[in-house]
Amino acid sequence: MFRNSSNEAAEANVQTRLRQLSFGSAMPVGDAQPWKRLRLLPQQTVVEAYAAKFPTVRAATRFQIEWIGIGRTEVSVYPDDLLKKLGTLAGEKPLGLFDPDSQVRPLLKQAGVEFTDLETEPSDARLTVVWSDARELPESVIKRVKDGMAVVWIRKSALVAAYAVRLGMGAVVIASTSSVSPLADSPMAQLNLIRFAELALEPEALRLPEDRKETE
Repeated sequence: MFRNSSNEAAEANVQTRLRQLSFGSAMPVGDAQPWKRLRLLPQQTVVEAYAAKFPTVRAATRFQIEWIGIGRTEVSVYPDDLLKKLGTLAGEKPLGLFDPDSQVRPLLKQAGVEFTDLETEPSDARLTVVWSDARELPESVIKRVKDGMAVVWIRKSALVAAYAVRLGMGAVVIASTSSVSPLADSPMAQLNLIRFAELALEPEALRLPEDRKETE
């Protein structure tokens, strides 16, 4: 968003420069690049779309886009394989997956996560992701949860927050599709899915410390 706060029209050939931020320093990434010529009337505000290409990163990394002579914008960049963490959380067994509409399956393949498709074969997974708007979980999944499996169930819901439900020895974290959408394009959506998986594996984390002490 650019604003001309003066009482005269303004024009500028805008250039940008990318910097990587780390421990108080800002290291340039390449040279300054021409972007476009902006023309603003007096007191006018315009909204522009800007696309930038960032270097590949292995962890969350902060960058700064400098609009030379105008201002700066900070951006957080994440790795392309964030969902690989689901494979780590699943442990020695492949991740369980019930995904009739293939909302998660392509992304897991892209991230190199080994999984068992519960629609076609049984699984003794430690962790399972279910993306389904069905009123109930599949009976095969319910049985495994009672035996200790952790499940993240993504479904349409008016609720924004996720919540955990105990079922036998396991737990199910139920979350709305809006909290993990758009999954393919949003790092925050992917991080939410990972966090839900962590909560399913450790539902006690949702309880207040005082409540935990009462049950110990």
